[in-house]
Amino acid sequence: MRYGYKKNSTYEAQFIQKNMKTRSGVLVVAALGCLVVGTSPAQSIRPVNTNSSFLTGPQTLPSDDVVLPKGLNDPIEPFNRAMWGFNKGFLTWFVRPASKFYRSVVIEPARAAIGRFGKNLTYPDRLVNNLLQGRWAGSAEETERCFCNTVLGLGGLFDVATRWGMPKSEADFGQTFTKWGIQPGCFLMLPVFGPSDERDGVGLVGDTAAEPQTYFFPYDLVGSGVMANNFSDTVEASVCFTKSEPDSYYLLEKAWSFAHVNRKADMSVTGNQDEATLETLQAVFFSYTNAEFPACGKTQSVLVPTTGKKLDYSLWLQSGIAPVVYLIPGFGAHRLAPNELGLAELLYDNGFSSGEEREAKNVRVGHKMRGHFPDVRPSEGLQAPPRS
Repeated sequence: MRYGYKKNSTYEAQFIQKNMKTRSGVLVVAALGCLVVGTSPAQSIRPVNTNSSFLTGPQTLPSDDVVLPKGLNDPIEPFNRAMWGFNKGFLTWFVRPASKFYRSVVIEPARAAIGRFGKNLTYPDRLVNNLLQGRWAGSAEETERCFCNTVLGLGGLFDVATRWGMPKSEADFGQTFTKWGIQPGCFLMLPVFGPSDERDGVGLVGDTAAEPQTYFFPYDLVGSGVMANNFSDTVEASVCFTKSEPDSYYLLEKAWSFAHVNRKADMSVTGNQDEATLETLQAVFFSYTNAEFPACGKTQSVLVPTTGKKLDYSLWLQSGIAPVVYLIPGFGAHRLAPNELGLAELLYDNGFSSGEEREAKNVRVGHKMRGHFPDVRPSEGLQAPPRS
């Protein structure tokens, strides 16, 4: 991505994005099944009887209930919400700035190599759990991969085994407990580690105990360092998720529980594929490509006269004079959702400055409110302040 593109134009363009219904939470639940438990079914669709004298026979539509997959119970929700509040603050005020500095010092290829090195170190855990599950072929495959990557991949910095097509056999204690028939009882939000359950929480202790470096100082710090390295590339998306959802805990609990109890869902497409339909469905995967892009924007606000509340908006300004495109998320969407950020990045890469307002839920119908970019003088065009 190349920032600082200049465009010698003084016109202002308006671009309205309406009805973006593919929110990040829906994407995770419906398409990926991995971030998103109540067991109650949705209500049936029933017509309203506005004039009963003209209606005869059954006054309800045929049963068309939508039943959500059964997930985990959450009897300690107050505690879990408190832990999630701590995690959000930890992500936003500590991990995010530290990761931004880390990414500026350690280039992406080096971060990827560190992640592969850490993955190679956890081989004993995978070996033990493959054996405990009776997966003899899996234990042999992981042994071959570890030997190959350690010897030829410089200790795992390079994943030679994958390049050579050697199969993987992922395994941990949570998976082993599942194999043994131990069922999870309730949802559990762990500090720093995030969503889990009491079964996998115990499994996490077992995974740590199965790694030899745990027992030798200072090598016991290697695992934490690798985890921080890996999370540095995903923290921006996590922070955006917490800000773009009005109740991020509820969505995360539902999404994780759904994915957790339906791990073996087959998402493959069979039969003849309709290209037009597939191209349309690909819209749910549309997002920004540069992990640094959300952090490059500036957040400001305008005062809504009718409510007295402030309405936040985000800016991505070019370093020189450039046309401006305003993005207005549709009903239920948010300016920090992946779809909206993807559009803003696309515009920025093509030489536009872009601004996004969040869903205008605090604006009364019929009220006209205009936002503005800072430090803009009509006679001088749009001069963007330099990025920090």
